[in-house]
Amino acid sequence: NRYIAFSKIAEKEKMKMLKNPEENPSKEFIETFYALLSDEKLTEEMGTSLLAIPESVEDPHKKHQYQKLYEISKKISHTIASKYKKELLKIYESHKNKTIDAPFVQGKIYEIKMRSIKNTCLSLLSELDTDDIHKLILEQFKNPIAASDKYAAFAFILDSSIKEKEKIIDAYEKESSKDLVEWEVFLSRIGGNNSKDPIELIKKIEKSKYFRIE
Repeated sequence: NRYIAFSKIAEKEKMKMLKNPEENPSKEFIETFYALLSDEKLTEEMGTSLLAIPESVEDPHKKHQYQKLYEISKKISHTIASKYKKELLKIYESHKNKTIDAPFVQGKIYEIKMRSIKNTCLSLLSELDTDDIHKLILEQFKNPIAASDKYAAFAFILDSSIKEKEKIIDAYEKESSKDLVEWEVFLSRIGGNNSKDPIELIKKIEKSKYFRIE
């Protein structure tokens, strides 16, 4: 099926880039990724799970090159965002409040898929780390349509160069400490952050007066 086919294409692309660190993602791969993401019929059926690019490969001799695979994943995402910025913004905006007239359960499943498409676009755009994208991320964080939108935006904030990042982290730390579920999400995002100073950020939260493990 298309999922297996895309996974194999992505595997070949990552292996090629592992062999040559200076190699850029191929035009064909970038165009294929965008073609799948912009296929409304496909994404309405599958969401965006099809487009996940794991930071791993099957080759046993290469699978433990974690830093290189992480950098390759970032490079691919940045290339997609650079080439299709306008198109990604359009898809993002069109999926903000997308719903269908359907029974409750089917409607909710549809909304979850639409949010996954929207947040996949924002994830790609966040790689650009520009002021206009920062505004988009902050808007979603401050005015989320669903909790998952806020959690996704917070992860993008952590990995960004947003000027007020420390203030946002401090404020959200205080806010989330009042709710066990939100606190757990906050800690998981801090623990999995890919910022330029991940360890320092984790140590800072570890010393916080709010830090606790329930």
